[in-house]
Amino acid sequence: MPNSSLKLIFFASCFILMLAPIGIETSLLYNEFFHLNNIFSFFRLTIPILIFFLLIFYHLKNKLNMNYLGGILYLLLYYIVVFVSTLINLLNFKEELKSFNEVHKVLLPFYCINYIFLTSIFFNLIKVKKNFNRLIFLQFIVITIVTLYSLIEFFHIFIKFNVPDLYNLTIENQFYNQNSNGLSRILLIISLFIFFINKKNNYYYLSCLLINTFLFLLQSKLVLFFLIFIILYKTFLEKIKIKNKIINIFFILIIPIILSLVISFANNNSNNQKIRLMEQIKIDILKKNSDRFIDLNLFNSLKARIDTWKLIVKNSEKPIIGYGSQGDRYLAKEMPKHTSLASNSFINAYASSGVIGGALLLIFYIYLINLLFKENFFKTIQSQENNIKTFYLVILFFLIIRSIFENSFSLWGIDFIIMVNCYLGLRNINLKIR
Repeated sequence: MPNSSLKLIFFASCFILMLAPIGIETSLLYNEFFHLNNIFSFFRLTIPILIFFLLIFYHLKNKLNMNYLGGILYLLLYYIVVFVSTLINLLNFKEELKSFNEVHKVLLPFYCINYIFLTSIFFNLIKVKKNFNRLIFLQFIVITIVTLYSLIEFFHIFIKFNVPDLYNLTIENQFYNQNSNGLSRILLIISLFIFFINKKNNYYYLSCLLINTFLFLLQSKLVLFFLIFIILYKTFLEKIKIKNKIINIFFILIIPIILSLVISFANNNSNNQKIRLMEQIKIDILKKNSDRFIDLNLFNSLKARIDTWKLIVKNSEKPIIGYGSQGDRYLAKEMPKHTSLASNSFINAYASSGVIGGALLLIFYIYLINLLFKENFFKTIQSQENNIKTFYLVILFFLIIRSIFENSFSLWGIDFIIMVNCYLGLRNINLKIR
């Protein structure tokens, strides 16, 4: 028992270590390679490599069962292909290695490979049904603490510069990077966790009200559309009185919208700037120059994405194995900086790992969609287990939608962490490892 507990503590610590790069833009990492006396930079560079060899040794020694991973196994193979492709491309461009400017790319798939290995070890150590949700909760606590820091910093910038909303605000320093889109996704997950798991009391309504107010101020289109849809759909299906449904919608949606508008107006009353989405909707209504859906100002980023997708496919001369980690940036370097990302998981997979990686990612999607169809989105019987299942389903559904318009879980980041946890949590919620 002590030995087993020691293992659990060690690997739980490794999980927390793997969470550390969330919010850290790894492209900043190579700037510190010339100053390895900086302990933080040295830590970020060496720890993933040490953990990798430790996990490989542990897997080989104990012959661990990988069946519990399900479709995540193909996601692991995809990241291995990205890693190999990155090494091949780095060796082919030796002049770039002289300045170490490209070495940081190796770390991105490295983090993903390590994290999945850690997950498989966890499933071989303890009973999944009783403990896996606790581990997810532990990670949520770490993410929530980081999110709280980000919210304080964002709100400070918001007040200091009298901007109308939190959109496009960023935190950038040597230790931590966070943008408004990343923060909005984390808050969405926290909001939905409270919405589905917590009991309806004063704490429940106050939490939803505060978090959703920040979400409306962050102005991420996909996050807001999804949040409104899920809350309305879930409330509509609930077998409660109409009066209670109205109360739920009023406190969870209506008040946060009103509060966000009041805060925006009060903070920006001396400027001519307007809150982002309201301004885009106003332009579409009053100054519509085209009947095409894609030309609407509200969807102005979609056209830029399609142009980037075409350019990446056109420029790729390595269709089999791709250009390695961040290959989309290399292939779309002709585009403006803010549109030089693939912004689609399959296009990113094609750019970074070719058709081999794209095929592996497609297999994972098949497993993922098959898992979603096995479950009902909203259970009619209310129970803690059904609520957790529903939470997993909703988050996975959101990540699938997001992966159409962003790289999402096809590279290291908060989407990847949440995808792995929610997929395995849903798939293995009834499993017991003996």
